[in-house]
Amino acid sequence: MKTTLFFLSTLLILSVLFFLPCSFAQDYTQWALPEGAKLRLGKGYINEMQFSPDGKLLAVASSIGVWLYDTETYQERALLTGHTALVSSVCFSPDGRVLASGSLDGTIRLWDVATGTPQRALTSTSFDYVTGVRFSPDGGTLACAGHVVEMGSWIELWDVATGTLRRSLPDFLGEVLSLDFSPDGQTLASGYEADKVLLWDVATGALRQTFIAHPGARINSVRFSADGETLVSASQEKTFQNKNKAYTIGMWDVASREPLKRLTVPIDAVSSLCWSPDRQTWASGNLDGTIRLWDVASSEALKRLTGHTDAVSNMGWSPDGQTLASASWDGTIRLWDVATGLPRHTFTGHTSHVSNMYWRADGQTLVCGYKDGKVQLWDDNGKVRLWDVVTGVLRRTYFGGYTVYDSSLSLSADGRMLASASEEDKTIRLWDVATGTLRYTLPGHTRLVSSLCFSADGQMLASGSWGQTIRVWDVATSTSLKTLGTPPGNTEYVSSLDFSPDGQTLASGEGSKNQDYVIRLWDVTTGTLHHTLTGHTGEILSVCFSPDGQTLASGNGQNPWTEVGMADYTIQLWDVATGELRKTLIGHFGSVSSLCWSPDGQTLASGGGYSHGEAGRPDYKVRVWDVATGELRRTLIGHTGEILSVRFSAAGQTLASGSADGTVLLWQMNPEK
Repeated sequence: MKTTLFFLSTLLILSVLFFLPCSFAQDYTQWALPEGAKLRLGKGYINEMQFSPDGKLLAVASSIGVWLYDTETYQERALLTGHTALVSSVCFSPDGRVLASGSLDGTIRLWDVATGTPQRALTSTSFDYVTGVRFSPDGGTLACAGHVVEMGSWIELWDVATGTLRRSLPDFLGEVLSLDFSPDGQTLASGYEADKVLLWDVATGALRQTFIAHPGARINSVRFSADGETLVSASQEKTFQNKNKAYTIGMWDVASREPLKRLTVPIDAVSSLCWSPDRQTWASGNLDGTIRLWDVASSEALKRLTGHTDAVSNMGWSPDGQTLASASWDGTIRLWDVATGLPRHTFTGHTSHVSNMYWRADGQTLVCGYKDGKVQLWDDNGKVRLWDVVTGVLRRTYFGGYTVYDSSLSLSADGRMLASASEEDKTIRLWDVATGTLRYTLPGHTRLVSSLCFSADGQMLASGSWGQTIRVWDVATSTSLKTLGTPPGNTEYVSSLDFSPDGQTLASGEGSKNQDYVIRLWDVTTGTLHHTLTGHTGEILSVCFSPDGQTLASGNGQNPWTEVGMADYTIQLWDVATGELRKTLIGHFGSVSSLCWSPDGQTLASGGGYSHGEAGRPDYKVRVWDVATGELRRTLIGHTGEILSVRFSAAGQTLASGSADGTVLLWQMNPEK
């Protein structure tokens, strides 16, 4: 009997263990959720990756925290949260017990890897934000690179055991892009945005040597050779405008500062670089999603790894040199077998800026538009992702590979049509979401299209541009119905658009260098101007009609034409019929980037953004307002980036907030309002 019970118990335990990874894999959608949130869609975008010393863990610095992946079971191990802004850098201690993370919130955190709990927070008195962290070979010192606004770059050396600051190395040469200790730990190399590599004496803080490694270029990576006698640096030209510029790989004799070797790669092919642990091989991640492995000594290409469908943004090499991890703007991290060039596993779920969202009629699917930026800052790769809001599972991903302007991506209310604006030819493209095919191309604008908006029935599309022109299009025929022309006044650009529910009125938020921040209400049928609404003191980032069409909500941001960014950061409620201001909602201390009414029109949700006030602190919060009283009901805190879209579900009991941090949070609203 005892034998039978033992056998059954063992079988039960093994069954639980067998099925545990499947359930565990989905649990991350609810890890470290902020108060009031019930689900998170997406894992945020990736800034840096590093393997643990034993190669069993991969740490990913993301926009919402640090993800730890198990490289043997391929499961999410933990999400380390605590920073209030994106995590820019991660580094394991040499013994693998401690993980350091640096963030744009200006702090450095030390984590216990075994438990995932924070050990210590190192708060710099100098940094406005941290760009890099690296442990010394003995693990006793942590080098942290940061930036001080209006002053320049800074490096701090911290005592890991005590958490005390040993010394600061100010240099004011521009942002520090890379750090590396020599094998003996006595020298620290730092690569800069301003074409220099500096070598520091760790014990004294004295500057030992300066390399003008790549004149006119930014130093993306610096690494010592295994014996410490050679320094390898990778550079990138400061501007992407000139297609003839290139990545340069240089090898330098540390003692003599003489160049030993130079290798040049065309810039239009390379988006990221990574060195093998023995410094004999380097990997180049490319804009087309491929990875090439190069022999440093001969400058010959060894292998070509294929699988990503978009630009490779980041890479990391395992300590034994057998595995390469690569992250891409296609939302995946791939682990590659270096010897064979074949992928071992693909992690999914990492995404970039959520620019727009709509609920499908079933209430179980959220259609989200993303802006996945490539290495060129002026290019963005638009995508649409369909999420199951019950399970948190990504159902489908559409599109990719076409250039769109950052604010010009719009989804129809039924989620069936996507509109995007091209920066290259100033055209608008209409895409069928179900098939991912291009339906129409709409020419006509002569300058950059800055805003797009579908009517509620999806039959019309409005487009606003930097040419001060607003066009209304028939979606079914792809023809122009109306050109509202050049609005009167000093308008430079149309920053936001919204149709009234009946499609008869169009609201346009505008701005100019002359600080003429106005809202205009247009008759769509006749093209005449109904009202000009004035009162905001900053760019009109969002306009939104109430469900009955009688009230217009508007939110403003900073004044982009002044250094101090003077703005009131308010939400204003306007009477559409008379053009009179009904109410002003005060509570944001940063840009009001997005607005949305509840289905019954009694509640207004607003998403916060950047701020020049409050000591430059961002306002990445969602606020929920009582429209009748103007009172603030709730403040929802949890995003680490600008809130670019907010949407109530059809029943009004769930609020979705999409952020520049690459995630969507689903918030439970109170049934009673």
